[in-house]
Amino acid sequence: DVLQAQASLAARSEDVILAQQLVENNADRLRTILGELNYLTEEALEVAPLPEIDPPVPDFRDAVRSALAQDMQTQIQYEIIERRRIDRMVARNQTLPSLDFTAGVGLLGRDGDPGIAYERTFRGNGYAWNTGLELSFPWGMRAARAELNTTRQEVLRAETQLAQIQQELLLRLREAWRAVVAGKERAATTRAS
Repeated sequence: DVLQAQASLAARSEDVILAQQLVENNADRLRTILGELNYLTEEALEVAPLPEIDPPVPDFRDAVRSALAQDMQTQIQYEIIERRRIDRMVARNQTLPSLDFTAGVGLLGRDGDPGIAYERTFRGNGYAWNTGLELSFPWGMRAARAELNTTRQEVLRAETQLAQIQQELLLRLREAWRAVVAGKERAATTRAS
């Protein structure tokens, strides 16, 4: 019996040592979460009493508006959508006819001698003006239509991705909001008992 008691004491002593190690490891993790950088301290962590007045839980709709306005992924996706829409407008523009106004002016100097021709160029005798309108119709437009269809699909894909990002954000927000409400209820129950 003495031998069995000593073995049991050794096993329990080992359990106490492992439990102390676990407490210290979790205290270090808690210090990390709290942003405490000094691990050299051996001070025990103390639990502060709960505040007497609980701050109110924000309205869920206000929390959603705030989260959507501040979410970086959502803002980035809005920028991507805007860029894709611009690409779509450019691709659409490539499928339309174009009308261009052209104008030009040139200086001419005519003579058999290059030196005299050069002098006459700047005397105003040899101006050449031209103006015109150029109307062009895209013919066939296979490449332009393919590009337009591609950009349309890219816009739809970006909008779908935005909806997924917002849906995931709302899911995480709803879970966090429920956790806050449940925590407040648990704290009220703890105070009452």
